[in-house]
Amino acid sequence: MDGNSTVELNVKLIERVYMLDTFQSFQLNFGYGSKFDEQTWTFDLCEKCFEEFIHTFQIMPDIGYR
Repeated sequence: MDGNSTVELNVKLIERVYMLDTFQSFQLNFGYGSKFDEQTWTFDLCEKCFEEFIHTFQIMPDIGYR
């Protein structure tokens, strides 16, 4: 990505129990100039998979509380 690219991450906290696991829904909106130019991705991850996924990040996200 260049300096003009943006990636927006909107986390919609939808808790649903499926086989005794909690899932979260994610929406990624990629800005102009990104490798995924103007695409929107939506997906669900179980919390265990989410934890494993964030441990692969080179830069950890900022965590806030409501």
